[in-house]
Amino acid sequence: MLNTLKKTARKIVHAQRARVPYRHWSKQLQNDPLFKLANVDRGLLPRPTGPARPLRARQEVAERIIKAYRKASADQASKSAVYKVSNEWIPIFRKPLKPLLTALEAGDAVALTTLLDNFFRSTVSEGLCGLATDMAGTYFDRTPNEFERTQFLIDALYRFRHLEQLLPGTLASDLQVDDIGNPYGMMVGDDFVRTGADYQYYYAQKVSKLLPTAPAIGVVAELGGGIGGFAYFLLKCHGGSTRYINLDLPEILCISSYQLLNLFPERKAVLYGEIDRIDSASLAQVDIALLPSFCVEDLASDSVDVSFNSYSLAEMDEPTIANYMGQFSRLTRHAILHVNHVSNALVGADKFPFDSKRFEQVERNRALWNLGRNLECDEYEFLLTRRPV
Repeated sequence: MLNTLKKTARKIVHAQRARVPYRHWSKQLQNDPLFKLANVDRGLLPRPTGPARPLRARQEVAERIIKAYRKASADQASKSAVYKVSNEWIPIFRKPLKPLLTALEAGDAVALTTLLDNFFRSTVSEGLCGLATDMAGTYFDRTPNEFERTQFLIDALYRFRHLEQLLPGTLASDLQVDDIGNPYGMMVGDDFVRTGADYQYYYAQKVSKLLPTAPAIGVVAELGGGIGGFAYFLLKCHGGSTRYINLDLPEILCISSYQLLNLFPERKAVLYGEIDRIDSASLAQVDIALLPSFCVEDLASDSVDVSFNSYSLAEMDEPTIANYMGQFSRLTRHAILHVNHVSNALVGADKFPFDSKRFEQVERNRALWNLGRNLECDEYEFLLTRRPV
């Protein structure tokens, strides 16, 4: 009974907080030609995984993922606590991710394929995309009410307009992603903009400008690649001259692996255990490497051009943050870009430790992507560049 009352109280507080940006942006956006509920209603319609990837091919990807997960999970057990689930991710692993963990532990490729083919509309997506709410329960298990639909529209439209301001000339057609995972989003004319595609596209463009110019191959390492959206746009726009490495928890890594292996079947991608050694020579032979986070220790010093993280370092505890910032400082030869909370966290991003002898902070800009849902959002993007030798 007490737990039920606490949950009800939290829902009431969350609803009250949501009303403030709702009222603000309803007025600010009321004359925007895209501010129409029909654009969200169309964007929430089912978009099942497309025929471009046959079912058998997707199941083969799932089989590879299960094999890699088992090895990564077994090896993770002997690693330091900094490479294990902690802090804000613990409750997510206990409940929303349970269907994913069940399929992985059973080694059921058919169940895993079915789950990840519907990833965006399942509980597994909680904390990885969408609004900070139960998206499955609010928008897909029942018909959302007008407030909920408008709330989603405000967030999606605000983000799209924000991207247009940051990158003038960007079109909705630039944000297209093949339908893997039954995604949802907003319609802009006849173009479907998948949830999260806006900021993923923006940071892919920003990172690409930090990479060496052709004919050199730029190497990007991302800590916590989530669903693989940033990687998709980075590889889509600059794939021929970019090598991508994702370092993540084994369970979350399964999601980005399913997305990227199905979106880029023609690219040479490796999962954990598919190459004998994780070294510069081996990684130079692939386009995409999807590895558990403890593999950061195997990457050679000065082997990565740009290291990137968005929204997850600040969700970790102090020892874990210190470890990853130290590893980034060691392995990065040009720039570290990260986007994180400065106050709403155990350790604010202004206090993240890095090797100040090797790097200097050259940018600290407010990241306004979540302003549509929170007028007091505290995320900032930080750019650190290597000091001259």
